[in-house]
Amino acid sequence: MASTSAPRGAVAGVVTTAGRDLAAGGFADLAGTPMTTATAFDIASVSKVAATTTVILRLVSRGDLDFDDPVERFLPGTPCAAGTTVRHLLQHRAGLWEWQPLYLDREHLDPADAIDAVPLRYGLDEGRHYSDLGFMLLGRIIAVVTGTPLDAAVRELVTAPSGSPAPGTVRSPGLWRPPASVTRPNVGWSRRASRTRSSRPTATSPGVRARSPEA
Repeated sequence: MASTSAPRGAVAGVVTTAGRDLAAGGFADLAGTPMTTATAFDIASVSKVAATTTVILRLVSRGDLDFDDPVERFLPGTPCAAGTTVRHLLQHRAGLWEWQPLYLDREHLDPADAIDAVPLRYGLDEGRHYSDLGFMLLGRIIAVVTGTPLDAAVRELVTAPSGSPAPGTVRSPGLWRPPASVTRPNVGWSRRASRTRSSRPTATSPGVRARSPEA
């Protein structure tokens, strides 16, 4: 991969072996660190499209997965209703909670078990309700189909073929756990979330108090 240097704050470009041009410009932080094509960012929920959805599309295009495959084929024991498909998860129509503080669950050692312990909030296909939990399930489906973690699947199926720089670890905030010594309910990203979501409990599950997002 050949690269070109650029002055502070200017646009830097590279030409990849795949023949695609990549460019970066501006500053990476308030301190004025110049942006480069190697600058890494936490893209948060944009990873739903840039990573998870794109990998699902690749798997469908090569015949390893179908949009109408039932979730239970890959992940038995989830809270999804019978007949829930990959398509329902992609369209946020599976009836799952929009968001849950899974990192506060001390009962389930496996974060996936914490997700599966949260009951549905809506009926299947009852409406479109943007759901972080649904995309966490899609990430797990990708791991089952490819036999690799989500970040490895993104490298193999998305960034490597496009000639883009390899991403860092793809991690959902909902699967992050604070150290056992942390007891305050709002830590890390949850402090930000608490300002935009109501903390009124509307449902319960073992180890997790279900919380309603802001209407």
